[in-house]
Amino acid sequence: MITKNLMKPLVRLLTIFAAGTPFIQAYEPALIDTHVHLWHLDRPEGIYWIPKDSRALYRSFMPKDHEAIAQKNGVNGVVVVQAGQHLPDNQWNLDVTAHNKALYRGVVGNLSQVIGTDRFQPLFDKLCQNDRYLGYRISGRTQKTLTGEFYRDLKKTARQGKTVDILIGKYTLADAANIADRIPNLKIIINHFGGVSLDGNPLDPAWIEKFRVVAKHPNVFCKVSALFGRVKSQPAPLNLTFYKPILDLALECFGEDRIIFGSDWPVTRTTADYASVLKITRDYFEKRGPTVSLKLFASNAKKFYDLEDIQIEPGTKKLPLSGESFRINSRNAFVILPKKVEDKTPWVWYAPTLPGLPAKSEIWMFQRFLAKGIAIAGIDVGESYGSRDGRKGFSELYEYLTRQRNFAKKPCLLARSRGGLMLYNWAVENPEKVGGVAGIYPVCNLESYPGIARAAGAYHMTKDELKAALHENNPTERLQPLAAVKVPIFHIHGDNDKLVPYHLNTQILVEKYLKFGGPAEVELIKDQGHNMWSGWFESETLTRFVINRALGKP
Repeated sequence: MITKNLMKPLVRLLTIFAAGTPFIQAYEPALIDTHVHLWHLDRPEGIYWIPKDSRALYRSFMPKDHEAIAQKNGVNGVVVVQAGQHLPDNQWNLDVTAHNKALYRGVVGNLSQVIGTDRFQPLFDKLCQNDRYLGYRISGRTQKTLTGEFYRDLKKTARQGKTVDILIGKYTLADAANIADRIPNLKIIINHFGGVSLDGNPLDPAWIEKFRVVAKHPNVFCKVSALFGRVKSQPAPLNLTFYKPILDLALECFGEDRIIFGSDWPVTRTTADYASVLKITRDYFEKRGPTVSLKLFASNAKKFYDLEDIQIEPGTKKLPLSGESFRINSRNAFVILPKKVEDKTPWVWYAPTLPGLPAKSEIWMFQRFLAKGIAIAGIDVGESYGSRDGRKGFSELYEYLTRQRNFAKKPCLLARSRGGLMLYNWAVENPEKVGGVAGIYPVCNLESYPGIARAAGAYHMTKDELKAALHENNPTERLQPLAAVKVPIFHIHGDNDKLVPYHLNTQILVEKYLKFGGPAEVELIKDQGHNMWSGWFESETLTRFVINRALGKP
């Protein structure tokens, strides 16, 4: 039986045709659940917060237990929130949901044990290499006061574009308000209505005031989650009237644009099944109109957790050879295919794909790639200088080509000039997705080009902020993950390059890369600069390297 109102037609299906051929079907999820827990009792720390005598909860809950429930209730997007604070469980949640990325859109881990310590940054950096790591939750507290180191780590989180879920308890609503005030570019969401306690009596006026204060900060969202779990006496009531005061308050304080649905499954089982909590929530919000309901159940989650679906439209990119032009989430992109397309199409990833690029000068090497059955692709991410915004566009291209077009998982990256900043900054965060990196006088150092002051805007930072964060954003300082998996590098560069000097770019990068144990070669061209000399684009050595790496050959 399908519960009333659960299958309303909120799904939007879009098929875009170009030259009579559909690129992709793009879906807007009807329901994203942003608070689902998974756990296994055999994990090292177990689930310490669940009583062993709980018949509803003291057992393992894995994706196989959840997926059927999600399908039955029309859920087609899920954010998994780590249950507990065990640090290895951050990666475990990513691993156990990796088989179904279409459903499990991302993971919110838990870094309560390390935030504000020297252990935070290396672990956070490692987790962020996975695009599905959306951010983390802070629940347990190891420090009485919010220290400078604590705020340091939160600022880094904001710079990385990740989110922070706050479980109110050890952290208070006043703490959440202070954090939001000090770091206004950090996306914060308070879980479970800010820790409200429901007993059927009027809400505590003192608590309401604190709730209103934190809601005044535009970077704070409220998770409409754990509706049953906020009730003192279990099992919780199943009538909407009981929950109306807290639902009214949340909508009044946060507005329709900063509320997000989360079920808190499987903890909901202490009262009733998944459909019951969904029905109560739907019954309340659908009375506010379809726009409010869509925001709560899908749009706001996509905005907060950066879960935008890939939308494909016809493009306007002019290419030097016959190919496909299309737009991925409004960014111009292209694919040039060989005559014979393999089951897993090998490909070269070209950057920068700015207006006029790739150019006719690249036809010679492109033709040789195509003759070997290798496609060429790229996406215009603007003058992003390797920033997070540009890297997001790169990830969208990669996901589209590898998941929807059956392209190979490890392209060879071909970086021309400032394409080096773009491709290297993506590559070091995705080393397992790179077959090799080739460079034609590539920019590898933000300080050399375009300079810190000019690049800062693309990074949404001031000049001083970007300078302090170069270790997180400058390719020459981020090479270790790439070197660790031995991704081969080959550059050609001129010794008379005034715009992108060899000694400030390729030389620094290659010397560091070799020091880290990565394989790298350079062909230094005498008396050549940053120009259109045909030798850059008709290099037999570079072309052979790209072909071999795209085909997975040594």
